[in-house]
Parts: sequence; C-alpha cells; structure tokens
Amino acid sequence: MESERGFWMMSSANSDASLDRLRSIKTFLLDLDGTFYLGDRILPGSLRFIETLRQTGREFYFVTNNSSRNAYYYAEKISRMEVNISPQQVFTSGEATAYYLQSMGFGSGAKSAKLFVAGTEYLKDDFRKAGFDPDWTAEGAAAGRVTAGC
Repeated sequence: MESERGFWMMSSANSDASLDRLRSIKTFLLDLDGTFYLGDRILPGSLRFIETLRQTGREFYFVTNNSSRNAYYYAEKISRMEVNISPQQVFTSGEATAYYLQSMGFGSGAKSAKLFVAGTEYLKDDFRKAGFDPDWTAEGAAAGRVTAGC
C-alpha cells in the first residue's frame, strides 16, 4: 500500500513523535531523481506528500545535483507528473555554483564575469541568468574562471 511506503513509513513506536516533528517543519527541500521520481515515473507516496504539504500550508522546493538541465526543464517535467510548480521552486547545482561565484565576488568589479563552462546549454543559461558570460572561449586568452559540470 502507498501509505506503508516512502514518506509515510514509520514504526508505531515513534509515529507520534515523528508526526510532531514533521508538523514543526515549515519548509521542505526535496531531492528529485531517485527520491521524488525515478526516470519518468513518480515514486509511491510522492503525490500524497505534496498534497499534504499544500493542504497544511507548508512550502516546498525541489533540489538536484544534476547540472545538465535547468529549473525550467525540471518544473515542466514535474508538472507532467501532476504536480504543478514554478521554476522558482526548483534549485539546481548549476544555479548553486553561479550564486556561489557571485557571493565570492566573481563577475563584478575587477573580477571577470567571463567563464569557460564545460557543460550543457542549460548550464550555460544558469550562468547567463546570474550575469556571467559562459560563451567565452579560452582561445588566445586566459579564462577568469573555469567550471565543468557542477
């Protein structure tokens, strides 16, 4: 049964304590492939968990360490699985890397915003969105920063 698997698996000895702990959480970060879905198949309990979060007014965001696609791709994929979300509810490792570089001061002032990105167009889009120039090539010049995947 779906209620016996995934997010809802709890022993009777600790179910009250576990439910109390879950009730105290206001925001959930959910991994994607292998946790919420597997390939193109949503995992048992996933839809019910999202419904419960929405019914109880909790926020949730999806996170992934896969930098080959961007938040728009994942939001569309998840929406096809009957969970309507916006790209702002998805955070990829590509976005995390771009934000990290920004937080370290790269891309502003004297530090170059030019990057040589060894990755997909989706990954390059994440860096463009953050104000970097990921289309820069290293021919005849030294790159300000090099990032491969994320």
